[in-house]
Amino acid sequence: MSNQIEDLCYRLKQDLRQFNSNLTPISIIKPSSSTNRDELDQSFMYSQLLKEIILDIPYDDKAKQEYVDFCRIQYANNHTQIKVINEFEEKYQPSSSIWWYTQARFIYSTLNEALRNQDTEIVIKMGFFLRDLHYQIEQLYSKMKNHDRLNVFRGQGVLLTEFDKINNSRGGLLSFNNFLSTSTDEDVGYMYADSARGNPDVIGITCSIEIDSSISTAPFASIDEFSNFQGNENEILFSVHTVFRIVDMQEIEDRSWQVNLTVTSDDDPHLTNLTKYIRDEINGSTSMHQMGQLMIKMGKFIKAGKIYKTLLDQISDNDQQEIGHLYHQLGIIKQENGDLSDALAFFLKTLDIMQQHLSPNHSDLAIVYHNIGLVCRGLGEYPKALSYYEKSLEIELKSISSDDQKLATTYCNIGLLCKDMGKYSMALSYCEKACEIQQKSLPIYHPFLSTTYNNIALAHYGMGNYVEALSYYEKNT
Repeated sequence: MSNQIEDLCYRLKQDLRQFNSNLTPISIIKPSSSTNRDELDQSFMYSQLLKEIILDIPYDDKAKQEYVDFCRIQYANNHTQIKVINEFEEKYQPSSSIWWYTQARFIYSTLNEALRNQDTEIVIKMGFFLRDLHYQIEQLYSKMKNHDRLNVFRGQGVLLTEFDKINNSRGGLLSFNNFLSTSTDEDVGYMYADSARGNPDVIGITCSIEIDSSISTAPFASIDEFSNFQGNENEILFSVHTVFRIVDMQEIEDRSWQVNLTVTSDDDPHLTNLTKYIRDEINGSTSMHQMGQLMIKMGKFIKAGKIYKTLLDQISDNDQQEIGHLYHQLGIIKQENGDLSDALAFFLKTLDIMQQHLSPNHSDLAIVYHNIGLVCRGLGEYPKALSYYEKSLEIELKSISSDDQKLATTYCNIGLLCKDMGKYSMALSYCEKACEIQQKSLPIYHPFLSTTYNNIALAHYGMGNYVEALSYYEKNT
């Protein structure tokens, strides 16, 4: 009887793993994509940035306690899980992170669901554990990296649309947006892929992953000794957001495919260019500043606001420039949310501080002037908007290291403001200046150029130059 119960528990655990496996999201980067943001898979960008920031944040015991308190609320009616949570609170050490990941449902399920859904609030709460798990995998990897070559397998189901993306991206990059469980046993991979085919909307794929330890630096580790499936699955666990290259694909049988992958190396040119571009998207003096920037880019404005308010509470009153920066970020959040009056109040606070501490022609002042201009235009205060835009433009034109695209953006925004004011001739002049800069520095089909052509067409239309307007509209199509 006890053996039957054990077998049933084992099968239930396998079913749960299959369910979680089929939910694992995949990010795809085509071979042609490198620095064109419109072509990049946004989940790839955000997962990579989130991973880098989380691994850089210094955590303390308070972080673990906050997560434990959170879990007690989530599992308040589950006495079994509360018992495990209490044990975790008492016994957890960074060196036991893999064990807890494989044994505790309140960790495994919560972490993977948060990574899958890019629930940054939960990911940040679990950041201490994510970091510990990554570093323990890395530590174990350093002991086994002498293997010349290793093949591991991963089976799961994917929707037809996702399968088509993979099939059309051979030679490109692929990543799973969580910690990736694989097996050295090919049959285990095929088993999971085959069982996924029970759903008619799903294609079963078996990823055959070739690892060359002489060039690969992606950390992975054998975790059989820690796992609930000891000895049954020969489990290899990759750290979060490991990046692979899609080599080729073969159909095995109806709705079942093998996808051949290799682990990328740090000097992979495609990945190197992509990583540099992604890192350039976020800047900040600390990990939490970078996290705030990332939340803004992801459109998670409430979370971003909480981060910047926390930083504001922690800053010394003597650090006025940092306070000015934080006010500016809070202004951007309010602006993105459409709270223009609040945004203006924050930007004016920033301006007051910066004018006291920066030279009149400092580039940071140009940014603040520009943002105040944007908000004033949104509030319908056109003369004020024009005044602030002109102050921004004056600084940009004097700057030796002026960013051409920023200058073009300023010209465009002044042009749009002039159009709103009915000054179509001035609007045309400013938009043409923007176009001249962009034509020299951007590809001919760049979306910024397309927007500028549209703005020029609007100016011509306002002046009654319908033939010219049509000409620029046609460039936009």
